[in-house]
Amino acid sequence: MQRDGTGGGAADKSRDSWLPLTDRWTLALEEYDMHAHRPATVVTCVVAAWLAAACQSSPLRPTPQPPPSAVPPLPELIVVSGVVFEAPADPDGAPVPISGADVSVMAGSSATPLLAVTDSSGWFELAPSKGTVTITVTKDGYETLVTSMELADNTSLNLEMKRVTPAATMIRR
Repeated sequence: MQRDGTGGGAADKSRDSWLPLTDRWTLALEEYDMHAHRPATVVTCVVAAWLAAACQSSPLRPTPQPPPSAVPPLPELIVVSGVVFEAPADPDGAPVPISGADVSVMAGSSATPLLAVTDSSGWFELAPSKGTVTITVTKDGYETLVTSMELADNTSLNLEMKRVTPAATMIRR
């Protein structure tokens, strides 16, 4: 039956063609006899339930991924600071700070050293990670100083450099 109570027919179908699609579906459902098609409805529901259960392990359904692994912790940094100096010529004299000395700290297997240049008082400060470090100090006119040590906490160093002794000159006779 149509909404307006008419029995339907060719004239009524052309009249309904102007209706929006949702209204046309509503009219079609009103005319559908559910009791006459009950077995098909039951079969459709059973098949839909079976498909839903079967799709739980389907390769088309994405497999849940575990959460990403935690980011590895950053190495714990410590402070290595100190003074680079030259021993005084007089045993009773004060050490002489060396300014402009290059200080590098190579921590563990790191490919990149940490670099600092001493200030006017010979002071430097770097922050390597804990572990074994190699400290190298260079300055023109001085012997290169290389020392390795295990660092577990903040460390303050006093690094003594020695002047390069001038090579003896040869005199020709």
